[in-house]
Amino acid sequence: MCHAFYKDYEKACVYFEELLRLQPEDVAIGTNYGRMLALSGEVDKAIEQLTRTLKIAEDKNEETLIEQVRFFLFSFFPWTRSISSFPQSCIRERSSINVYINLQLQ
Repeated sequence: MCHAFYKDYEKACVYFEELLRLQPEDVAIGTNYGRMLALSGEVDKAIEQLTRTLKIAEDKNEETLIEQVRFFLFSFFPWTRSISSFPQSCIRERSSINVYINLQLQ
């Protein structure tokens, strides 16, 4: 994650892509890879990755992971779903979006 810390998102993408190849069902790795793709400007790939990761989280029926992936996907790419798909906590407190994204990237 140090590449992301120094905002070298392309190197971070290489790192996460390799991790995901080794652990394709890991929701945290998939989400972070999607984040790095988004931050490096790879919008289509980011949406594809985050959507795939969301499906994995849903298949595992892990509500916390589902909410985290949805939150990031819909925060960066709001046109991918309706506002009703956002976690309710985000709708109540919009300023939490930036705080959440910054915390996740640390």
